[in-house]
Amino acid sequence: YTAMGYMGQFIYVFPEQNLIIVCTGGTPETYDYTQQIPFRFVLPAIN
Repeated sequence: YTAMGYMGQFIYVFPEQNLIIVCTGGTPETYDYTQQIPFRFVLPAIN
């Protein structure tokens, strides 16, 4: 599940991993990078 907000804010819910990732800060310049963090760093670290 995903919820996207203003200026790059997001919530990702991964029920299979019992994991919720929330980002409440961001800027237009960092939007692409913050969106990649869960998939490039967090999920590989827990798998």
